[in-house]
Amino acid sequence: DEADEIEPDVSPDGKTVVYRSRHGDSSGIYRVPLAGGASELVVQGGSQPRYSPDGRWILYTVRNEQEWSPGRIYVV
Repeated sequence: DEADEIEPDVSPDGKTVVYRSRHGDSSGIYRVPLAGGASELVVQGGSQPRYSPDGRWILYTVRNEQEWSPGRIYVV
């Protein structure tokens, strides 16, 4: 689609991929099955999503990209 979809990370079991989508008001962290299917919004906003080694958690960061200030790290 038209969205800028970046920063992918494949789950440890190889079944899903998590990524960042930059598309206006619907920007956020999404998850989609690698075999195909609909994307699911995991969290609004955020960047640099990464799966935990066991695949149970997704770590992501939030910061103001206009200022190069420190951000915060979240787990969902």
